[in-house]
Parts: sequence; structure tokens; C-alpha cells
Amino acid sequence: MGRAFGEPVATGDYALEVHAIVDGVTGFLFPLDEDEALPARLGDLLREPERCAAMGHEVLRTVRERVNISLMIGAFRGAIQDDLDITSATHGPRPGPDAPGG
Repeated sequence: MGRAFGEPVATGDYALEVHAIVDGVTGFLFPLDEDEALPARLGDLLREPERCAAMGHEVLRTVRERVNISLMIGAFRGAIQDDLDITSATHGPRPGPDAPGG
């Protein structure tokens, strides 16, 4: 989320974020199995405000260049609808706002 606001990101090196972060350029990736990795990376950002600002500018540039908000919203809506469909199929339809307890 910070990328959308032009902030560098420090995140674990797992599937969802790896493709979006260029380590040392738009943020930092760290190994999830190293307890001290996240605090060390956050410390790097705090100690080097100029580098942090440069990373923020770069991340915002790449977000503007690569992210299509309409596609993201459509994907979120689809995921939410899928979840609602699964919940409804499993537990029955949810009562409307005018139903007792709704």
C-alpha cells in the first residue's frame, strides 16, 4: 500500500511482493526466516532520509507506469464476489438490511 503513496517498502521475500519491489531501488526485500532483517531494513530507511526519499520517488514512478487502478479494482471486486458466492453457497443467503437481525 505504501507504494501508492510514494513510500519505499520493506517487505518479506514472498510471492505477492517480490515482483513489485526492486531491492534497494524501490524498497527492501528481506528473508522471512531472519528475525533481525526487517528491523535492520527499517533502520536503513530511517538513517538515510535522502536515500529513502529517492526510493519513494522511484516507487511512485514505477506505480504510475505499471499499475492500472481499474484492473486492480476489478480484481478486488471479483475476489470479494467470489468470497460472497462461496459464503452464500456454504451458509445460505445473508439477510438483507431490513431483515430481523440484519
